[in-house]
Amino acid sequence: YLNLSRIESGAIHMTYEPIVFSTDVLDPLVAEVQLQLARKNMQITFALVGLDAEPPIVASREGCEIVMRNLLSNAIKYGEPGTP
Repeated sequence: YLNLSRIESGAIHMTYEPIVFSTDVLDPLVAEVQLQLARKNMQITFALVGLDAEPPIVASREGCEIVMRNLLSNAIKYGEPGTP
């Protein structure tokens, strides 16, 4: 909620650019939490379904990182050990 408030107030400026979500956002964040995942014997997998390659999207890399960091943190914190 704090980040949402900062975004709405203009304190966090979002720059939109073409990004490839898995390589530009997800992979670096998963690398950050790798030790926490290992401690709980958890793993994260990413799969494209029905596509040969992941298309770029136009999005705020910073915004996507904020959202995914929160989701990954909660998944690790509240997830059952040993789950994907």
